[in-house]
Amino acid sequence: MTGCCNVFKVELRWPEQIATSNWFPPLVYTIFNGLLAIVFVAFLIMILSDSIPDIGAFWLIYLTNWALIVETIAMVMLCISTVWAYAKLPDGPSQGKAPLFVRYTVALWYLIQPLSLIVVILYWTLINPLWDLQPVDLLGLWAHLLNWLCLLLSFFASRIPWSFKNFIWGLVFLLTYLGWTLIHFFAQIGTPRGCELYIDPECPIYDAFDWNMPMMTTIITVFALVGYAVLAGLYTAFVRCRKCCFPTPVGEVETKDGPQNIETIENVSRVSDAVDDRQTDQKSIGDIGAFWLIYLTNWALIVETIAMVMLCISTVWGYSKLPDGPSQGKAPLFVRYTVALWYLIQPTSLIVVILLLGVNEAQPLNALEFSPQEACLFWDFLAFPGFFASRIPWSFKNFIWGLLLVRNWNWGRPQRVQTVTETECPIYAVFDWNMPMMTTIITAFVLVGYAVLAGIYTAFVRCRKCCVATPMGEVETKDGPQNIETIENAA
Repeated sequence: MTGCCNVFKVELRWPEQIATSNWFPPLVYTIFNGLLAIVFVAFLIMILSDSIPDIGAFWLIYLTNWALIVETIAMVMLCISTVWAYAKLPDGPSQGKAPLFVRYTVALWYLIQPLSLIVVILYWTLINPLWDLQPVDLLGLWAHLLNWLCLLLSFFASRIPWSFKNFIWGLVFLLTYLGWTLIHFFAQIGTPRGCELYIDPECPIYDAFDWNMPMMTTIITVFALVGYAVLAGLYTAFVRCRKCCFPTPVGEVETKDGPQNIETIENVSRVSDAVDDRQTDQKSIGDIGAFWLIYLTNWALIVETIAMVMLCISTVWGYSKLPDGPSQGKAPLFVRYTVALWYLIQPTSLIVVILLLGVNEAQPLNALEFSPQEACLFWDFLAFPGFFASRIPWSFKNFIWGLLLVRNWNWGRPQRVQTVTETECPIYAVFDWNMPMMTTIITAFVLVGYAVLAGIYTAFVRCRKCCVATPMGEVETKDGPQNIETIENAA
C-alpha cells in the first residue's frame, strides 16, 4: 500500500520550484503563466460558444474536449499557484511543505503534459490522418496542436520536478475515458451527427475507435497505452535535458532576485530584521494578511486586473464573431459586464494615481526597485492607452460605475499610531474619520474631482472619435472598414 501511495505522491520544494523558471526571472515567469492561463481560458470559451449551440451536451463525449477542460483548469491553477509561490519566495532556503492546492495543481500538470501530446498523435493519425488531411480551422488547430506547444513551453520554462512515475496521473485519466467509451457503447448514447454504418444510438464516438469491432479497438487501446508510456519516457528525457541546460549552482537557492548564495542571503536577512516597518501598508498579503484588502489602491488593482482579463477574453470572442455585414446582435451578458468594469476602471485608475502621488504617506518612488507602490502606478497607467486604442463607447453617465468603488471603511490599520488605539487607526492618516470635518471635506473634493475626471474622459472620447473615425456608410469587419452596400452584394 505504501508503494502504491508513493506513486501518487507529489514532492517538490515550496515555493522555489513553483515560482522560479529556467528562462525567466520570477516576476516575468509569474506573468508568463498568467498569459498562458488567459489564452487557455479564452480558447475554451470560444470553442464552447462555437460548439455547444450545435451539438449541446454531446460536446462532452470527446477525448479532446475532456483534455481541453483539464488543461484549462490546470493552467489557471498553475497561474494562481505561481502568484502564491512568488509572494512566498524566501530570503533563504525553504523547508516548507507545499500547500494541498499546489500539490493538486502539480498533479494536474503531470496529467496534462504527456496527455496533450497523445491527443495530438491520436488526432493526426486516426481522426484526421496527415495522409488524408481535411481542412482544420483555428479552434481545431488549437485543440489538436497549439495547446500542446504551449504546454511544452510551460514544461521547459518551469522547474517543477518530473520523474517517470508521474505518468500515472495521465494513465488514470486515459483509463477513465476508456471506461466512458464502454459506457457510451453499452448505453447507446450515440453522436450528434450520426454515422454511415449504424443507426444513431449505436454510432461510436470515433469511427476509428469502435467497440462494435472489439478486436481492432482493443489493439488500438493497447497501442495507445503503450505509446503513452513511451511518451512519459520521452518527457523524462526532456526533463533531463532541461536540468543539463539550466542547472542551479551548488550552494545557491532561488529567490525573487534569482539564484543567490545561501550565506549571503542569511547575512542580509539578519540585517533586514532590524529595518523599520514604516512601509507596512505597502507590503503584500504575506506581511499584513487580510489587511491588504482595506486599501483603495488594492481594491482598484483587483478590479483592474479582472477587467483587463475579461476584456482580453471578450476581444478574442468579439474578433471570432466579427460579421461579414452589419451586426444587429445584442452583446452577451459576459461582454456587458466586461464593459461595465471597463467603465469603472478608467477614471478610477487616474484618481488612484493622483491620490497615491499626492496624499499617500508612502516613501518616495525608488527608481532602482520595483516596489508595490510603483507596481500600482505602472498598472494604473496601462489602462490609459487602452482607452484610446479601443472603440468602446463612453458617455459622462458611465462615471457612476467608478463612483461605487471610491469609498473607504473604518477598519484597523496594520501598524500602530501613537495618538489612538490600534483598532481606531484610520486606513490612511490623511483620511481619518476621527477628524470628521476634514475627512468630509476631503471626501467632497475627491468625489467632485472624480466627476471632473469623468468629464475629461468624455472629452477624450470625443477626441478619439475625431482622430479615428469610421467613414459614413462603412462598417467594421475582420478585413477593416468595408462599405455596407458592397458587403450586402457580396453576401
